[in-house]
Amino acid sequence: MTRTLRLAGTKALAMATLTVLALAACSSPSGPRGVTSEEADRLSEVFFTNFDNEGAHFVLNAAPTPGTAMVIEGEVDFVEAQGYAVVSATGSDAPVHGVIFSEAVVLENMPQLVDLAATAGQQPFTWVARPFDSTAYQLDSLLGVLLGLSVQQRENPLLLEQAGVQWLREDAVNGVAVDVFEFSPQVRLWVETGGTRLLRFEGNSSTLDRPIVIDLSEPGPVTLPLVEEADVVQVADVQDLYDAVRSGA
Repeated sequence: MTRTLRLAGTKALAMATLTVLALAACSSPSGPRGVTSEEADRLSEVFFTNFDNEGAHFVLNAAPTPGTAMVIEGEVDFVEAQGYAVVSATGSDAPVHGVIFSEAVVLENMPQLVDLAATAGQQPFTWVARPFDSTAYQLDSLLGVLLGLSVQQRENPLLLEQAGVQWLREDAVNGVAVDVFEFSPQVRLWVETGGTRLLRFEGNSSTLDRPIVIDLSEPGPVTLPLVEEADVVQVADVQDLYDAVRSGA
């Protein structure tokens, strides 16, 4: 059975969330300090724990480019590297309201495209299918970060210590106590206190102007929605209309 999605919010919510996180990250009364051997051992299991749990509910808030915002909320299957979500965005991804994705193919629900295609005499459809391309689409780039939060085996804890990973502070995510670890100024992990479950991933660009925050909850198996072949059109069959909708023309 697929889970019911809860839309995370709008541009204002996304930017407010990212601002609060940035402010919280500046306050560190007990750190930073290098991780202990016990903490490095926990961290070595974090991404494998995501894989071992099979999947999770996620809420992703991001500013893909300066001045834009995107909220993606849905379910991710870390074993099969796929998932589905609702989308709220500004910029070129604004026409996308829903997505079913894997590392190979992305199905987008774009009501504006559906309506425009209907007026042009195109057979009715619900989803437009295109190849996954993290270099061409901001949406795919963010989903790629999400799918990257899983590995099939634990990391080497000694390498984490040698890499200078830092413990920053104690905190909480949705009422769950966590330790916040910093891998670099661009990457922080919020890990359940005493455990290996990742509750929040915090990332950014090298220029620190493209923040992304991913909250994970409800670990467990995920089943993608069933999609009828008749409800899908290939992007090549509606390319001109698709490009027009994405460009805002």
